[in-house]
Amino acid sequence: MTRRPVRWWAFGLLVILSVPVVWLVFVVDTPTISRIVRGLWSRSLAWGFQGSPEAYGELLNVFLLMPGALLAAVWLPRVRWWVWGVLAAVVSTSIEAVQYFTPRDANGYDIVANTLGAAAGALAGSGINMLLEGRRSRLVEGPGGVLGEEPGGHHRDREHDPEQGEQHG
Repeated sequence: MTRRPVRWWAFGLLVILSVPVVWLVFVVDTPTISRIVRGLWSRSLAWGFQGSPEAYGELLNVFLLMPGALLAAVWLPRVRWWVWGVLAAVVSTSIEAVQYFTPRDANGYDIVANTLGAAAGALAGSGINMLLEGRRSRLVEGPGGVLGEEPGGHHRDREHDPEQGEQHG
């Protein structure tokens, strides 16, 4: 089994992405959030979105943690996708708990929307990992070992190596 690589470029993008998310979640007040949501909602009407500003706000909550979970799943491919969904539920619950004690609105629906979005993002990240790994190796594990290699690994037994001649030990 080959070791899955840690993709540091995904971590860098995750750090960059976290800045506006932290600003949006912890710094911005409720009227500003409402103006942002209504502004985006009014622009989305031109694209055919038929929902209310409140429904659009919930849709935005689905997308709030989705890119972060996607990048986290790509960054650390050994972590299963559902773990990122559970972690997102914890993070989202923590965000809502902080907002409960501030002038911001705390909402249980936001937790569900954030968690579902993060789980979908992490699942997409796992799919990207499969594509990247398949592209990187192009080797298929079979019952006799990795195709293109001797069974038991990528070394050859000296007893059977024609270049070494017959050696018995």
